[in-house]
Amino acid sequence: YELPATQPAERPPNPFGNRTLQRKDAVPGYIELSDGTLAVGRIYTTRDKPLRLYDRDTNLFRDIPLDVIASIEAHVEWERMEDDWRWKEQGSDVKVFTGHKYPARKTYYTVTLINGIKLTGNIAQPIYVRRGQQVRRFILHKRAKGELDTSLKDLVYVKRIVFSRREMLRALELPPSRRPTPAGSQRR
Repeated sequence: YELPATQPAERPPNPFGNRTLQRKDAVPGYIELSDGTLAVGRIYTTRDKPLRLYDRDTNLFRDIPLDVIASIEAHVEWERMEDDWRWKEQGSDVKVFTGHKYPARKTYYTVTLINGIKLTGNIAQPIYVRRGQQVRRFILHKRAKGELDTSLKDLVYVKRIVFSRREMLRALELPPSRRPTPAGSQRR
């Protein structure tokens, strides 16, 4: 008995593969941060991964390709300054407060599709913006914790993402105070 000839199995794409300057799945648009800073360019996620939203209404995960999204809006569920503490010793249930505080924020997102449908839920995923040779990474997540002894204003988050070539070009024409900052730089 001879085994039938088979085609070699197709390998799945490698998310850590070689970087290319142009991503086919990148969508033009901009990201607006809570401090008013804009990051303008072509927006994409991890290679071959759609945006994953945990839908609050259905309690299901939804994978959404970026090219069917019109916008993503962040909503602050709560934000507050929290006390920093440590356990007194290993295995102890006694908390020892350090006297320092840190900012904390919990967010959820509304994703508006190009057909007008809105989905609301949690996202935990990196989003990238490429403009020329510069790439900036932003993390969409449910809960954020800032550095010790900083304020809520210092805990900058992604407020809005707009996927549109027209809006991307409009954002590039904004006055210097609102222009996108170069990759890697931080504006405070």
